[in-house]
Amino acid sequence: MSRRPLRRVMVALTMVVTASVVVTASVIGWPALAQDAGPAVLTLGVEVSPIADLPPRVTATLTDATGTTLSGATVSFSTRVDIGGERFASIGRAITNSAGVASINFWPRDEHVAIKARYAGDEHAGSTEAVAELDFPADVVVVTMPTHSRHSLLEPIQAAMPRVVTGLVVALWILLIGLAWMTRRATKHAAAAQAGAGGIGPMPAGG
Repeated sequence: MSRRPLRRVMVALTMVVTASVVVTASVIGWPALAQDAGPAVLTLGVEVSPIADLPPRVTATLTDATGTTLSGATVSFSTRVDIGGERFASIGRAITNSAGVASINFWPRDEHVAIKARYAGDEHAGSTEAVAELDFPADVVVVTMPTHSRHSLLEPIQAAMPRVVTGLVVALWILLIGLAWMTRRATKHAAAAQAGAGGIGPMPAGG
């Protein structure tokens, strides 16, 4: 056999093996070998419950590059904070439902809160994240009482505590003294009764 037919055979075998590997990777989900599915898309939103005292929910809708919703995917949520510098702090994670929506409960401390949602990606869609300034109704915002206000509310209690403690101590001592006196008196009565019972002798016989 000449070299040229042999080379053609080798090229054909290589193409067949390569095609088989690509098909297998697509079927079993090898992300390194499967065709790039493109980045996913996250859309953030807010849902407010009509029932009082229930927290609002931050939602994230996950779709692939074609707009198809992705279910069963984990989405991480975080909010912007200023602790040792501005950064995002985690507030939870959730799994997308059949409509591609992941949601968590979140009590805001302001009417406008920056929320970040992140999806790590898989064989169906690439990783992505989205940041949005979400608007919350004023009636669901949790107002933190200032420190000086908390102190002002506690000042009357703190001022009255020494007198309350002194009164409790005095009442306790009176109770202990009263119990001791009653115990001593009961002991004396018992001793006197026992002595009286011991001094009574047998009745003399009549004659």
